[in-house]
Amino acid sequence: MKQKLNYTQNPRYLESKKVPKSLKKGSEKAPSLFKVEPNNIEFLDYELGGMYLMEIRVRNVSGLSRRARFLPPRSKYFSIANVQFPGSKNLLAPGMCCKCELYFMPDSLADYDDFFSIETDVSNFQVQVAARRPSPNLSVPKAFDCGPCLLGHTL
Repeated sequence: MKQKLNYTQNPRYLESKKVPKSLKKGSEKAPSLFKVEPNNIEFLDYELGGMYLMEIRVRNVSGLSRRARFLPPRSKYFSIANVQFPGSKNLLAPGMCCKCELYFMPDSLADYDDFFSIETDVSNFQVQVAARRPSPNLSVPKAFDCGPCLLGHTL
């Protein structure tokens, strides 16, 4: 009984005691604690006045349960809705993912770039969102026949 017992400590508590400087809130070089699926969030080949939907999953890849909060995009063209966590209180266990729906509502055929943010208890990160249309391929022949025209007049 007088001998000191040496039990191995739960690795979950070992990780939580030592918080490196790179993990502190607001640091720029914080390692990724969450993985966003799909990797490239891009809307392609959209039409004017339509509403487009993409399901996004955010997975906790760290060893601890983490809280996450979604901040919406700044532009009026993108919005986030129906954020579903597997449990309550915005908590994601290791390996679990939450789902959300990203809506895109264009009012022109222009290209759009934006981002939404995910706040966690340790760090914040941004997820880039884009909407692009394929550029038109125009072909103009070298010789262009305009029919008969008067000399000195231009088209």
